[in-house]
Amino acid sequence: MRDPLGKAIGVRLRALRLRRGLTQRELAGRVAGGIDLSYVGKIERGEQLPSLKVLRRLGEVLEVPLRQFFEGGATPAPVDEADRLWREARRLHPRDRVLAVELLRLVNRHRRERAARRPVARVAEPGRRYRRRRGPGRS
Repeated sequence: MRDPLGKAIGVRLRALRLRRGLTQRELAGRVAGGIDLSYVGKIERGEQLPSLKVLRRLGEVLEVPLRQFFEGGATPAPVDEADRLWREARRLHPRDRVLAVELLRLVNRHRRERAARRPVARVAEPGRRYRRRRGPGRS
């Protein structure tokens, strides 16, 4: 069976699964009541049109409403780095989340400090030359 609806649902399912960073095996294992790994593959290839009940259970695992499988273009919006960051953060053990937050704060503080040290480009007026100003602690 290779109808356009089945193919579109399969493309969306695969994109949503990849967005969550799941393998087909992980997705099949997380579905309430369980579904076979090969069934997930058949859906993604457009070879099998799933029932609404199965789509609803897949949507629960992927944290998307049922309509997500039918709306819009062939694929959902592309995954950006913030989506990846949130996905990984949700996987962390609660005790490790504190460490991850502190690490993010350090990275942001480092970035701000580097930006503050970066000299500002200046344009010299005709007949004058500007010297680069040295910051505190610089010789």
